[in-house]
Amino acid sequence: MLLSAAVAVLMADQATKSLAVALFPGRQAPPRFFVLRCISNEHGCGGSRLSPATMVVLWTAEAAMLIALVESGVLFTSWWAQAALGAALGGAAGNLSDRLWRRGVVDFIDLRIWPVFNLGDAAIVVGAAAAAVSVL
Repeated sequence: MLLSAAVAVLMADQATKSLAVALFPGRQAPPRFFVLRCISNEHGCGGSRLSPATMVVLWTAEAAMLIALVESGVLFTSWWAQAALGAALGGAAGNLSDRLWRRGVVDFIDLRIWPVFNLGDAAIVVGAAAAAVSVL
């Protein structure tokens, strides 16, 4: 379940980013509750300080650790906890992919009261929170 969820989130994240780049290059959709505007975040979350090789190593270590935790059968035994971890892992993979190939993470959801983010960012936060709740 962990890897299936990760792949699904990665694919959805990259598809929505590609759509945002195609539809809103440097401009924004008409204002509503939230605004869709495409920006490239080149400096978020240590991206300007870590080399691409270091980011790949860290993501690989994270993936290996999560797989080991799930396979151990001690934590995250429910399907929804594994799906939540997979969502967080897939979101991280999507942002890593952007850093490697686009040279910056594509953010496009602007709620006007929060920094602009993307589907991968949301998956990381919601997935990590849901997985944490599962061990309480």
